[in-house]
Amino acid sequence: MKTPTAVTIARAVIVSAAFLVGLAWAFPWDRLAEYALVEASLKGGTRGVQVSYGSARKTSALPPRVEIRDLAIGSLFGDIKAPSVNLAIRPMALEIESPAATLGMAGTAPLNLGRTQAKFSRSGPLVLLDSLRIDGDLSVSGSGAWSTTEHRLTAADLLVKAPAELHPGLNLLALSTPLKPSGEGQWRLRIP
Repeated sequence: MKTPTAVTIARAVIVSAAFLVGLAWAFPWDRLAEYALVEASLKGGTRGVQVSYGSARKTSALPPRVEIRDLAIGSLFGDIKAPSVNLAIRPMALEIESPAATLGMAGTAPLNLGRTQAKFSRSGPLVLLDSLRIDGDLSVSGSGAWSTTEHRLTAADLLVKAPAELHPGLNLLALSTPLKPSGEGQWRLRIP
């Protein structure tokens, strides 16, 4: 039996790499994003969450990037509307960025959210929020972990800065959740 030479192995690696790059280049990332949004809408609808969007388009094949236009997520508690959301698909991670959005909640004027950035990854049954940063009228920064088996946050370290009109509601939440006041106009959610 003849053993492969270094040249043969190098050629096989190059051909395999070229195939994978070509596959990533031609893959319909925008259709994958649309499929995920439709699935989120269907699953969310059974839990009282509505998801809608205007369009999705691939902006880059390598690295894969998709722009979602007119994304809206709503529930009984409020809604978020973003004219543009950019998704960057990385190995084992998803990065989300939006230049602006509005957050509407019952009883308050809509809040303007500035630049939003989040990075998610997966570790077994956990969806990890590796980093989150939201600027604007309501700002949030930190990290956390969501258990897909327990359907709850299992870890979090989030700092929330809110306008005065939200202080009564956040103080009420602090009575029954791990969200606690942390300075003037700030709250911190720490789990565990």
